[in-house]
Amino acid sequence: MSGGFSLPRFTGMAALLATLAGPVLAQQAPAAPSPDAEKVNGLLRARDYDQALKTVNDLLKAKPNDSELLFLLGVVRIERGEQDAAIEAFTQLTEKYPNLVEPYNNLAVVLAARQQLDRARAVLEKAVSINPGYAVAQENLADVYAELARRVGDSVRREEYLRLARKTYETVKLLEPKASGIDSKLAGIRAMQQAQSPAAASSVANVAATPRELSVTSRGQSGGAAGPDGEVLDAVRRWAAAWSNRDLKGYFFAYGDRFAPPQGMSREQWKSRRTDRIENKKDISVTVQTPRVEWNGDTATVRFEQIYRAGRLAERSPKTLVLEKQAGRWVIIKENSGA
Repeated sequence: MSGGFSLPRFTGMAALLATLAGPVLAQQAPAAPSPDAEKVNGLLRARDYDQALKTVNDLLKAKPNDSELLFLLGVVRIERGEQDAAIEAFTQLTEKYPNLVEPYNNLAVVLAARQQLDRARAVLEKAVSINPGYAVAQENLADVYAELARRVGDSVRREEYLRLARKTYETVKLLEPKASGIDSKLAGIRAMQQAQSPAAASSVANVAATPRELSVTSRGQSGGAAGPDGEVLDAVRRWAAAWSNRDLKGYFFAYGDRFAPPQGMSREQWKSRRTDRIENKKDISVTVQTPRVEWNGDTATVRFEQIYRAGRLAERSPKTLVLEKQAGRWVIIKENSGA
């Protein structure tokens, strides 16, 4: 392998699988694993990949369109080293649920492992076009741009890849200010841009910005965020993904027992209205941009820019969600638009 490019790996897979929910991973499922998914997660944690494959395939016979199980099928295939089958699983998931970003990310990781960097680049570009706030895919895309810059011979294309890598790493910094390693990667890209020749650039890059392995993620993983903030943001992204997927079960699952519907509506009135509004839209896309978490005791307030698209309608507005932990998962107890 040239240029010191590392093969993809799972990042914190045990923790990711423990929090895996309806699809994406994406777009989208419940905020906590379903009992079926937890069976497969347990086998993955135990590294019993043969039984995990048998179990997920058996479950899919009864639920062939379950995005959570389809995603887990791809994860099992990767763990078994079956790259062709993993590519097929994640590709089918992107076709069935085109608004879920995590399957695109994981598909790109497998493609990069096979040195198919142009295909990986195209898939990651699709992922960030669906959700520009998805930091994991943004960083993976920047890593792919950087590696393509190291490998390409044409100076014009090399300059363009470096420009794109720098811009995308800067986007990651905006999304995840505490993400580790981004400053060193940016320094390496700047050094490559200043280098007088590809050979010099390659030498500098290998010292200053050896690319990390691409990260395989589970649905709704924020990438870079850790601890309580990361858990809360994961819950918000799962909520947005469920809405985007018109997955009513996952959408309503994101709201806690103490959620107070607006305008004095009862819970049933609110659910009926939301169901009508979601089901009556053919295509929905909800993107969470620049989220900020504020803490008040045991509750977390998340403020962000919501980008909502449905058909020809496109709206950008401030949004505030207040969440608390109930039965081990973060759920919405208050929701405000325009604040």
